[in-house]
Amino acid sequence: MADPGTQPANGNGLIGAAAAPPHDEEAEASVLGAIMLADRWFDTITVDVHLSPHDFYRPRNRVIFQAMMDLNSDSEAIDTLTVSARLVETGKLEEAGGKDYIDTLVTRIPSLGNTKQYGQIVKENSLLRGLVRASQEIQESVTTRDGDPRELLERAQQRVFEVAQDSQSGELVQLSETL
Repeated sequence: MADPGTQPANGNGLIGAAAAPPHDEEAEASVLGAIMLADRWFDTITVDVHLSPHDFYRPRNRVIFQAMMDLNSDSEAIDTLTVSARLVETGKLEEAGGKDYIDTLVTRIPSLGNTKQYGQIVKENSLLRGLVRASQEIQESVTTRDGDPRELLERAQQRVFEVAQDSQSGELVQLSETL
């Protein structure tokens, strides 16, 4: 069940067929493990870094982070047991990699004190994947001449602006910085 937005491009030369989009599996695992080890990190990751489920490259990590968000919304503790239980309740435990995967996440944290930086790595890779998708969409619309040149330029600017809106700081970013 791969997310179409995370699939490598093929045929247009933007990304090699064998190349994976920008991501860091260790950073994703470290963020999830840190939150389950010390759920005080949840606010830092969601408020300061603005991380959300769609920022995770691996679908199973998205499912786990969504379960964490649901637990937090219900004012429940977030740890390996509660996350696993929530995933069982929602029928998504296997989609999340199973109980063994969840249990191993807390062992994959290089340093609990660097959790915010790991979250920023995940967010930055998500932003880069967004830029890749936007550039592919822009290239496709230009190649197929899906409108007049001024309209295409306006849509391209809007698409890049949308990616910039999802930057790690949550603030507006200059177009030149995003590119």
